[in-house]
This record gives sequence, C-alpha cells and structure tokens, in this order.
Amino acid sequence: MGGWRLPLLHLYLLVVVLSQKKKLVADQYYRYKRRLEMAVRTESRSRGDIRYGNQQQQSLVTCMCIWMGKRNLHWWPSL
Repeated sequence: MGGWRLPLLHLYLLVVVLSQKKKLVADQYYRYKRRLEMAVRTESRSRGDIRYGNQQQQSLVTCMCIWMGKRNLHWWPSL
C-alpha cells in the first residue's frame, strides 16, 4: 500500500540535499568574489591609485569569478 511513498521521500530528500549543496557552493562563490574584489582594492590603494584598481584588472577578477562560479555550479550535483 505505502510502497510508492518511500521512493518519493528519497527523491524529496535528494532534492533538499542537492539544493543545500548548491546554496553552499553559491555562498562560497560570492565569498570568493568578495575576497578577490577586496584584494584588488587594497592592492590598488597601496599603489597609490585613487580609483579602485583599473577597469582591466576588475574585469579580469569578474571573469575569474564567473568562470569559477560556473565551474562550481556545473559540478555541484557530483559534490
């Protein structure tokens, strides 16, 4: 009678676990992005540059972050 309920429960638990993993990876990605941006800002400030790093440097950081994020989010089901 209740034989079909068990697989549904397993499926639900799997979805919950995977969404938690995804959230964790996303949090790590945003933390990593913030850390990189802060590093660029402090580095540019220590060089005496009033602007927060030149645009090229910031776009490089953004590209790196997007690439890291995409790579992590692409792999999150297998984590």
